[in-house]
Amino acid sequence: MFAEAIESYLQEFKLSIIFGVLLVFVLFFMMFSINFISSGSIFFEFNLKQIDFASLLVIAIVSFIFIALYSLFITLVIFNAKQHARIATFYLEDKIRGFIAKNIIFYVLLILISALIAIALLSMQFNPMAVSIILLIFNLLFFFVPQAIIIDERSIGESLAKNFDFIISRFPTFIVVILIACILLSFIPLIEFAFDFVYFTGKYISIIFTLIFLIPFIEILKTKAYINKFDLLKF
Repeated sequence: MFAEAIESYLQEFKLSIIFGVLLVFVLFFMMFSINFISSGSIFFEFNLKQIDFASLLVIAIVSFIFIALYSLFITLVIFNAKQHARIATFYLEDKIRGFIAKNIIFYVLLILISALIAIALLSMQFNPMAVSIILLIFNLLFFFVPQAIIIDERSIGESLAKNFDFIISRFPTFIVVILIACILLSFIPLIEFAFDFVYFTGKYISIIFTLIFLIPFIEILKTKAYINKFDLLKF
């Protein structure tokens, strides 16, 4: 499965590069004191005392544009991986736009619900580390929804059900994909430390690595794993 994902990533490398467009948003978010970059990610500190309403509104609008573009790129990566597996047929542009719209709605809802859960838990004085673990587990429950939307061509609700069914019925595969993703994620602090030690640019190099390699590769890996349920390919 890993080797197949590597091969697909190399075939889709030009497509993966477009994730670099999202770096523009990273630079924008860094203009605000409530945002910071670490370990290949952008973090938002929800402290309303540090920012005015107008700036918060701008961040919200730009964040939505970021999510829309992210959903577009994810959809294209999954769709191309599906084509490589030879289970894709002719698609009208309207149908592809439908995939993109569903993924946008899914990611927006997932982020909003995750934020509400975080706010609720922190307001109850939960340990921030415990909140992070809970949010990680919560998000992992929806790990294959984008794949279900595009591969099974279902509604968001049906894709949620397909996602849960896949996780339960293919639990060992789910764990393998998670472990591979964790191993790859473990390289981010090492990359950040290595470049900070020499050039003090580690946080920027790590986010470039995340956008151009890590995110598209993990989505391809997930797609390969999900397609395997049809028994059309053996990894």
